[in-house]
Amino acid sequence: MRAITFQLFLFLLTSNLLTFGQEANPYKCSHSTHLFEKTGSTDNLRSDTIDILNYDITLDFANVGSQEIAGICHIKFRSLQNNVSTLSLDLLQLTIDSITQGGQILTYHYNDTLIVANLASALNIGDVDSVTVFYHGQPQGDPSGWGGFYFQGNYSYNLGVGFEADPHNYGRVWHPCFDNFVERATYDITLLTPSNLRGYANGLITSEIDHGSYYERSWSLNQSIPTYLACVAVGQYTHVEQNYLSPITSNSTPMYLIAEPADTTGFKSSFVNLEGAMNGFEQQYGPYLWDKVGFHLVPFTSGAMEHATSIAYPKVAANGSLSNETLMAHELSHHWWGNLVTCRTDGDMWINEGFASYSEKIFLEHVYSYDRYLTDVKANHKDVLLNAHVRDGGYFAISGVPHSITYGDHSYNKGADIAHNLRTYMGDSAFFNGLQSFLADHAFEDVDAYDFRDHLNANSPIDVTDFFEDWVFNAGFPGFVIDSSLLIQNGNNYDVAIYVHQKLRGTNHYYANVPMEITFVSDGWEDTTFSFVCDGEFTTAQFTVPFLPVMSYLNGNDRLSMAVTAENQVVNGTNTQDLSYAMFRYIPSNAPDSSFVRIEHYWVAPDGFQEPENEFAYYISEERFWKVDGIWADGFHATGRVYFTGKPGVSTELDPVLASKPGFHEDSLVLLYRENASSLWHPVENISIQTLGSATDGRAYISFDTLKKGEYTFGWRKSPVSTGKIQNKKINVFPNPVKNWLSIEMEQPFSNHTSLAVYNSSGQLMLTTKYWANQIDVSQLSSGVYFLKIIDHGLETNSITFLKE
Repeated sequence: MRAITFQLFLFLLTSNLLTFGQEANPYKCSHSTHLFEKTGSTDNLRSDTIDILNYDITLDFANVGSQEIAGICHIKFRSLQNNVSTLSLDLLQLTIDSITQGGQILTYHYNDTLIVANLASALNIGDVDSVTVFYHGQPQGDPSGWGGFYFQGNYSYNLGVGFEADPHNYGRVWHPCFDNFVERATYDITLLTPSNLRGYANGLITSEIDHGSYYERSWSLNQSIPTYLACVAVGQYTHVEQNYLSPITSNSTPMYLIAEPADTTGFKSSFVNLEGAMNGFEQQYGPYLWDKVGFHLVPFTSGAMEHATSIAYPKVAANGSLSNETLMAHELSHHWWGNLVTCRTDGDMWINEGFASYSEKIFLEHVYSYDRYLTDVKANHKDVLLNAHVRDGGYFAISGVPHSITYGDHSYNKGADIAHNLRTYMGDSAFFNGLQSFLADHAFEDVDAYDFRDHLNANSPIDVTDFFEDWVFNAGFPGFVIDSSLLIQNGNNYDVAIYVHQKLRGTNHYYANVPMEITFVSDGWEDTTFSFVCDGEFTTAQFTVPFLPVMSYLNGNDRLSMAVTAENQVVNGTNTQDLSYAMFRYIPSNAPDSSFVRIEHYWVAPDGFQEPENEFAYYISEERFWKVDGIWADGFHATGRVYFTGKPGVSTELDPVLASKPGFHEDSLVLLYRENASSLWHPVENISIQTLGSATDGRAYISFDTLKKGEYTFGWRKSPVSTGKIQNKKINVFPNPVKNWLSIEMEQPFSNHTSLAVYNSSGQLMLTTKYWANQIDVSQLSSGVYFLKIIDHGLETNSITFLKE
């Protein structure tokens, strides 16, 4: 399933912010996120007692104008324990007329949620029996607006899950059932409709009769499914039947495009790549094991639902264009991920939805190209870094997500990100072979992340234990940066030692055994790429390069989605370069020849200040930095621009920590630069700050006149002095050196908001006061150099050095 929003936008927005801010995506999930506890395993317990074998349902839509249904549900089941005397069934707010077993009327209790029927006689292990429930009423929709039963014009249909429902399974709104993730059964469904309407359901048509005043059509699904994948749809429907001939099995599978007659032409045009999607998924995941492929159009504009063999699909997405074909691919792929193999609990919804979202990229790769695949992977990854923790309310592991975000960004979008990374860890052959064997061995079963991990370990040459521990069972992302390198000539070759630092975003867990690529480039743009493994916070690796390398970079092919978004460019003119993925702008003013430019945007904290003076004078970003590198032609010159986004109340901003500092003012922003990790940060001179709104709303950009190779990040001047230098001339301390009491003289008056702080030479806070004082007792300090700081209204305005004897 995928939730989407179709809407038109009218807006006026600074084009620069549009380039570097949140990217509009009208097909993103938009979910209600109320707080619930994670559910699933408790709801599954009934399936240890009873195994439902088949639901045989007749639904009468004679009162469709009153939004009512009348049903007869014949439930066949097997006892898994001895002395089973009751049968519990979920049914939501419908009226029960009677319950029978073998023609005998049963007593029961019903509280509008759960039926407990007293069986005619106790059952023992292996006994097979059935009950029949007669019922009617108005089936419910989910309070969120997503899921349940809908009556819209001539359409009546269900969506099998409810975003706010607990549990999310929503078969219970239209038939009595075991409404959980693990109970699977076959379905036989007969739909009685007014003569102008036709009913569609799971599986294949087994009979249809025109009774004149009403129409009867029966369907049968031979594959077992959980209740949330069962469906009915009634409308002024017809269907276009196509056939898919599998190159793998040579089987012919009917494909139904179900719509009102006026919509079939656009439907077919939007689905011209349906056969290509089938072919791509069979090639990568294994044979299609269902009776038919089916999509039925519904007037629902907020998403689609992967009911087995009859997917509920929004009419607005089948308008004749191909703009929504990844939605088609997503829903189809559920017939491997989410229908064939299903998650055991809602906490592992990434197995269903993450792989369906990743299948959109597999579809683009198969039908178009690997470049299209990678473009979609990168767009999704940037959105995850920018928005997943915001929309879902925090950084989460994709396995074990809370119930409130079952259908959130972590399950869908980060799940797709992690699937891309698993492909890189394993390599294409082991990855796709592993997926095929997993799907084959667990077909029509429920699974969890541990089943997935253990299967891949047992059935592939790659040990994925560390991968699952790092990427599946832990939150956040790692970011890897080359701190330094050592180059030694070795004959015609060069031995290079690389020192890599792993930094973290949204986690304190360092990732182990991460397969990494490093690319070396010569002055003549010759390049070579090596694979190695990053393990823990610091990694050292050795390489022998057949030329003199003048630059190196990691993950140049974007084979890993991590906390770095980088772009390579060849520049041979003076056009403005807006790098949306790297979130950086530069404008060449002189480009006499082609230059190779690489910009890396790190979504992690930069190294801090090494010298106390700068630490006392500036705050440094805790959230991101850039690295600029390349092979530039002689005379290449460019100006640069970076955008500061820390607007209060806007959750997707990238710089909220700096913007939240007491007394923040954009006029005090600085752009900090250092040549490499062994250099010191210092403010870039000749910058221009352009506010975008007020001077305190956290929206601005900084332009600078010379782009240099090295690292850049934002800083904020703690002192209001425009030069950025500490006003030591206004403070005096004595005696200096001092043994016991240090006296302080200041030229300016003080208020109740003024206090003192003493730091040692390593920047560690040693003493502090909550008030202004003319003296401070330093007798307990060890001998050495210290810094006294004056803090006024939360801002560090002055600093001076003293020596403790």
